[in-house]
This record gives sequence, C-alpha cells and structure tokens, in this order.
Amino acid sequence: MKFTWPHLTIGLLSLILLGVSVAVWNKIDFCQDKVRFHLEYAQRLRKVATDDETDQEEATECQVQADIRDIIATKYQRVTFQPWLPYPTAPLITPTEEQMVRARYEVAEVDR
Repeated sequence: MKFTWPHLTIGLLSLILLGVSVAVWNKIDFCQDKVRFHLEYAQRLRKVATDDETDQEEATECQVQADIRDIIATKYQRVTFQPWLPYPTAPLITPTEEQMVRARYEVAEVDR
C-alpha cells in the first residue's frame, strides 16, 4: 500500500472529529449531572419547607434556596442543549437574580 497525503489527511481529520465528539459528549454528561444534582437538592429543600416541624422563617429560606437551585439548574440545562455555549461561570447566581427570588417571597409574606 502506497502512502498518500489524502489518506493521512482523512486519518487526521477523523481523529480530530473523534476528539471533538468525546469532548462534547463529556460536556453534555457533566452538565446533565449538575442539572440532576441541583434539581434533586431543590426538591429536598422544598420538602423541608413543607415539613410541619419547620418554622415560617426557615421554610421561606428553604423556598428561596430551592428557587435559586432551579435557576442554577436552568443555566446548566441550557449548556446541555447547546453544548457550544460556555459553562456557567462563578457566581452561578448573580446578586440581581437572588434579589428577584427574595423579593418574590417578601411580597408573599407581606400579603399574608
């Protein structure tokens, strides 16, 4: 078999494509794990918030933290569906997003 440049080019392109595919697969898998973790954590916080032994202030804080976890999960979910996007950066929740979540529960407490 004779060595040719087209064979070498096709081989190198195949290896590059394989490497990119594995990198994208790993990124999607990592982000799916992060989404699962944050959604499960939010679910546990909501369960604590609805527990009879939890006082109102602690229940409200658990609800706020659960909503924050939902926002973080949404950011990772976006990367899962669009892997060309960068990973979410620190801080995962901005002060503006946290204020919006806290304001939602402060209004709810005032209405009671």
